[in-house]
Amino acid sequence: MNRWLLVVSLLDFVFGKGQVSLDSHNFDKILSKFHTTLVKFDAAFPFGPKHEAFLEVADTSKHRPDFLVAEVGVKDYGDRENEDLVSRFKLDSKQFPMKGYLADKVINFVRSKDTGIWIGAPGCLQDFDRLAKQFIQSRCPHQRKGLLKSAEDLWDNVQTQSARKSAEVYVKTMRKLVEIGGSTRGVAPPGHGGKKETDLKEESEHKSEENKSKERSSGGESEYFSREKSRITGLLREKMSDQKKEDLKCRLNILDSFALYLKSENRKC
Repeated sequence: MNRWLLVVSLLDFVFGKGQVSLDSHNFDKILSKFHTTLVKFDAAFPFGPKHEAFLEVADTSKHRPDFLVAEVGVKDYGDRENEDLVSRFKLDSKQFPMKGYLADKVINFVRSKDTGIWIGAPGCLQDFDRLAKQFIQSRCPHQRKGLLKSAEDLWDNVQTQSARKSAEVYVKTMRKLVEIGGSTRGVAPPGHGGKKETDLKEESEHKSEENKSKERSSGGESEYFSREKSRITGLLREKMSDQKKEDLKCRLNILDSFALYLKSENRKC
């Protein structure tokens, strides 16, 4: 199934590496060839910081053969090129420009969608991103501990220094979340089998308490991510080496690998 994502912003457009120009004639033809496409609707000739941010996103697609980054240049003068596509998707030029248009926000937008295509932000590792998503979507303490063990095993096999730094952040984040969960959740529910009436009553009470503890845990995790991201963002305002700054930005990206799925309705045991 082909999927495409839409980004709308008013930018002065200059063709850049990694992007494909779409128009009314080739829009459907080209999109049908790719699993997932990120489409940006702009003014016809963008330039400046916002355009450069989208070029960063396009650069992440160069090693993903099933993921296309494309744009539609819209003219509100002359032949009014591609305004039929604007009407087709019910876009409103009065909403341009898009605020908060940063590369990391666009990448996280793509990452949060269930496209089946992995788009890694700087510092992120594909296998660890997969474990992070499974970890957050699981509510079972024993499953989370198993995923933590898998992450620790992967960490042992990481070769490069930069990847080992990233792997360490994933593992330490999981350990912290296990700690948060352990402080709020009860023990796992009893196993199935023949139960006496008193056992059933105790299990019902246990499940009720477990549901409450899950809600507390979810809140604790949200607070942890919010607090940790605020702390790192504050550090980035301080004077430091470029390498240290890049390390902190990578840490933020890895935290997003978890936090993106924190509110998922598919979290289950």
